[in-house]
Amino acid sequence: MPAALIGDRKEGYARLAGDGTRSLHVRWHTGKPAKSLRPALDGYLERLRRDAKKAKLAFRSEVAEEPGALLYKWQAEQQGRGVVFRDADASRVFFLEVVGARKDSLLPVMRGVKASFQTHDGDRELWSVAGVGAWMPKGMKVAKKQFLAGRAALLFEARGTTVRMERWSFAEQLVAKHGLTGWAHSALALPMEPMATSEFEASLSHRKWMVATEALVRLRPQSNQIEALVLRTRRQTPRLDPSWWA
Repeated sequence: MPAALIGDRKEGYARLAGDGTRSLHVRWHTGKPAKSLRPALDGYLERLRRDAKKAKLAFRSEVAEEPGALLYKWQAEQQGRGVVFRDADASRVFFLEVVGARKDSLLPVMRGVKASFQTHDGDRELWSVAGVGAWMPKGMKVAKKQFLAGRAALLFEARGTTVRMERWSFAEQLVAKHGLTGWAHSALALPMEPMATSEFEASLSHRKWMVATEALVRLRPQSNQIEALVLRTRRQTPRLDPSWWA
């Protein structure tokens, strides 16, 4: 579950809480492609060293090179293992880092994170959190976020358009009384009850004055959750359709 999420495509930071004392940190920034990744990494390790010195803690770090990336590890009160690399178009630099207690085994976790991490190019960007994902039009920025027991929500904004992506747990209990469409109408504050398109899916397309509201809702019995996308816009595009789902 995300414990922090800040920024946009150009620059940002995300922290995901793991089991025990371990956590995953992802940092990224956009800039002119440099000949070497080392200055960015050296600056980061120097900040960690200064923080350790202020706390009167010993600090040590190691750096190793591999094609297209730098591997590093550090140790102070805690320890961390990470990798620095550029994405495919070389415009963004990513830091992937696993942090934990000094007794934790971080190398297997870091290897798994590094192997599974992907970036995407094209007209849409993949946003995924807490088991729900969608392909958002480029340029959408995270305006609000909410992570609660049983619910996760991100609100994206662009000029004249908002998109809300939500995931609700305990789906069986939520739809037991009013069904998927009745629940969605109330819980998602939709202007009218959506129409069921199948046993597990519903959709809405509604326009009032200059504002169009569109929604896609789906029930995922295998994970006992409900996923929803709600778009409100004053523009002609974008339009919501099932291809948005990741």
